[in-house]
Amino acid sequence: SSLSSSNSAISLSSDTLDLAGTINACTGTVTLKQATNGNSIDLGSTVDTTVGVLEVSDAELDRITAGTINLGDTNSGTISFSADITRSSSTNLNLTTGSGKNIAFSTFSLDAGSGGDVTLTTSGSGAITTGDNAGTDITADDVTLSAGSNGIGSTSNFIRLAATTIVASTS
Repeated sequence: SSLSSSNSAISLSSDTLDLAGTINACTGTVTLKQATNGNSIDLGSTVDTTVGVLEVSDAELDRITAGTINLGDTNSGTISFSADITRSSSTNLNLTTGSGKNIAFSTFSLDAGSGGDVTLTTSGSGAITTGDNAGTDITADDVTLSAGSNGIGSTSNFIRLAATTIVASTS
């Protein structure tokens, strides 16, 4: 089945997601977040079986049409990647975790599509991390990274970007 709106916001809160239909907010915003505070989000997972983790595959994200997709909120656990996430059309992607939680790319990447922007936000001791030094972690027009006190990348595994504009800060 499908869910659509005429440029209005659509928000889904769930601890599991099996998106077989489509979500169409036109140029509006779609928000996907966990229903239970503190639960983590796994982007790229093709199963929905891990307890306490909202698992969202690249194919499920491809079924969403929106100007902006928000993933997580200030009550989310860690956001991790278990596969590359790519948008075929320009989409602004905002990923947000709760205080002290990380956004962890592992060895995977996030591509907002031509002209799309990416904003990653952690707080407290949260960090934005990667597990390797190969390829590009984030591809977007504008990239905004706002990390907690554990920072952005590390001296051995730095975040690699393909972007027109980059804004980065840590607390």
